Amino acid sequence: MKPRFLIFAPLFLSGCAASSVNSAPVPGPRLVSMPVSSGDRFDYQATAKLAQNAAPLIGAQNDFGARLAARLQAKNDKNENLLVSPTSLWQALALTAGGARGETKNQLSSLLGMQNLPDDKIGAANQAFNTLLAEQKGASISVANSVWFADSFKPNPSFVKGAATNFGAGVELFPSADPEKGATDINNWVSEHTKKEITQIVQKGDVAGQSALLVNAVYFKGGWEDVFSKDATKPAPFHLADGKTIDVPMMNGNRSRAYLSGASFEGVRLPYENTRCALWVLLPNADKKPADVLTELGEEKSKNLAGRGPVIVSLPRFDIEWREELSKELAGMNAPVPFGGGADFSGMGEPTAAISAVLHVCKMRVDEEGTVAAAATAVAVAGSAMLPPAEPKKIKFDRPFVVALVEETSGARLFEGVVNDPSKK
Repeated sequence: MKPRFLIFAPLFLSGCAASSVNSAPVPGPRLVSMPVSSGDRFDYQATAKLAQNAAPLIGAQNDFGARLAARLQAKNDKNENLLVSPTSLWQALALTAGGARGETKNQLSSLLGMQNLPDDKIGAANQAFNTLLAEQKGASISVANSVWFADSFKPNPSFVKGAATNFGAGVELFPSADPEKGATDINNWVSEHTKKEITQIVQKGDVAGQSALLVNAVYFKGGWEDVFSKDATKPAPFHLADGKTIDVPMMNGNRSRAYLSGASFEGVRLPYENTRCALWVLLPNADKKPADVLTELGEEKSKNLAGRGPVIVSLPRFDIEWREELSKELAGMNAPVPFGGGADFSGMGEPTAAISAVLHVCKMRVDEEGTVAAAATAVAVAGSAMLPPAEPKKIKFDRPFVVALVEETSGARLFEGVVNDPSKK
C-alpha cells in the first residue's frame, strides 16, 4: 500500500476558500481584480497601520526568502535564471507548520522565522497583508486558496479551523480512487486563478495515494508608471557569467526618483501605475555577485530603500520561469526533522508522516508595458543606502542582475530572483 501524504500547493498568498469539512466555517472564494484608476488617492495613515499589523509576517517572509534565494544562487553553477516567491513558499510552509507538533513544529518555526508570530497572530497579520494587496488600485491582483482532501482522509477539525482562520483556506474533496480527476480539477483551478500563466502544479502521480492537497494561486499584472517606448528598444550585448556575450532586446528610458544603491549594488526602482508596488532591478557592484545582493536584501536596512535620483536605464526584456523541488535545500537550513522519518504532523489528521517534497513554480514576464508574474508552491507531506549623485546615473543591465517585486509600504517582496540570461525562459 502506498504511503499517504498531504500536498500543499499555495501560490504566493492565502486568499480565498471553497467549502467545509466537519462543519468548520470557511469564507467563500475571493478573486480581487482592480482596474487602473489614476485619480485614486491612498489613505496613507490607514495603510501604514495595515503595514504595521502585517510587519511580523512580512519580516519573516522576506528574511526566509532572502536566505533561501542566496543559498540557491550560491549553488547555481550553471548560471541558470532563478526566481522564487518568498510569500508563496513561506505561506505554504507556515500552513504546514499548523499541523506540526513537537520538534517538527519547532524547526519549521525557526526556519520560517515565526518565533514572534504565534498561531493566534497569523490570521490578523495575513488579513492585514491581504488588505494591503487588495488596495493596489492600478494592478490586477487575484489571490485564492483551497484545501483538497482525499475522501478517505480524516482531517483534524482544529487544523481545518486554523487553516480557515489564519490562511483563509476552505476545503474541497477529491476521490482517492480517481487521482487523475483530482489532478485535473486542481490544475484547472490553478489555471483559472492565474489566468493560464500556470497550468499545472500536480500530476496524476502526485495525487495518487495522497491524503490532501492545499492549493493557493496568485496572479499579478501591473503596468509601468512610465512605460518604455518600444521604438527605443534595440538589440544590445549582454555579458553572461561564463564570459560569453549574447544580443538581447534592450529597453531604454529615463526615470526620475528611481536610483537605488546599497553596499553591494546599484539599481533602479520601476513603480507600477497607481500602486504601491515597484520592481527593483539591482546590478551587483563589479566586485560582488548576485548572491551578495540577495543576502543584503535580507538585512533590516534593505527595507528602507527608496528611489533618490534620476537614472538613464537600459534593461533587457525577459520572460523567465523557474521550477524546482526544494525539500533538500530547506532541510539543509537547520531543519532536518520535518523532512525526515521522525517528523510529527499528527495535528493535520490521520495518517501523515514527513514532508517528502516542496515543489515551487515561479514565472515573471517584463516588457515595455509592465510585468506579469505568478507563483506556485506544493508541499507534500507523506501518511544603508548611499546618496546618489546630482547628475543622472547611467545603469546598463548588461550582465546578470537581481529583480525583486516589492509592495513598498510594507516592504514585502512578493517575488525575487536573478536574471542570468534574459534570452532564456
